[in-house]
Amino acid sequence: MTDYHDSTKIPDARVTRINCALAKFFVACSISFWIVEHPFFVNFVKELNSAYELPTREFLSDQLLERELALVNSTVATVIENGANLTLAFDGWTSPTHRSIWNFVIMTPTREKYLYKLVDLSENSHTANYVAQVVGKIIEKLDQIKYQRLYLITPQTSHQADAKLTQLIKENNICGGGIKLYCKMRWTTASDSVDSIIRLETVLEQIITNDSNLLNDKVKRVIQTRNFFSDLRILSFVLNPLRKAVLALKSKSATLGDCFLSLI
Repeated sequence: MTDYHDSTKIPDARVTRINCALAKFFVACSISFWIVEHPFFVNFVKELNSAYELPTREFLSDQLLERELALVNSTVATVIENGANLTLAFDGWTSPTHRSIWNFVIMTPTREKYLYKLVDLSENSHTANYVAQVVGKIIEKLDQIKYQRLYLITPQTSHQADAKLTQLIKENNICGGGIKLYCKMRWTTASDSVDSIIRLETVLEQIITNDSNLLNDKVKRVIQTRNFFSDLRILSFVLNPLRKAVLALKSKSATLGDCFLSLI
């Protein structure tokens, strides 16, 4: 019978799970809530199970969304309260309405990620001092989190090592700053990250020689590998043309010819 007819009654617990999954689907895929009342969407859901009654868009956007938000906030609060060796990461992007939105994400040692906060920073220039102030306020609110900076090859770099790196950069008159971060969503930053490590070769070797206690064993083994910096130079040779090609294609007036010229 069940092969030809849907159940006339869906348990309340299952309805709740379906509604929660539906709310997550609309939010995660950036779909307007009015779609839930579109006849084609209603027919599609009825074909799946005619006994399921779709929520209204008001119920979906208000009660369901607020309920899911409360559950997420509760989970994040638990992670902050009970977690150890947590990392605070942040990134920014421009919204379709040309607003500068920054997200602050808490990362656990097991690589789980929790969105902590979204901040609209459109009204201010993103100078180093201003960004430092914003991050400082976030850290103050997360006083139970052991904050650590993220680097390409040193995710467990201590504050002492960071301070030593900054000191040696100044003493060696190296321009361009410290190690650049790599962001998966902006893969052209891989080229900047590799170039920054090559630029700091002398400094990193000095730390290995004179202050190796500031680095963990994995980092020391990587840097001391005989061909480490040679391999990075080869990688940089490959990445730089690709980076230039990608940046050229992002231009409003870019053509495939621009990409071709960047790669030859």
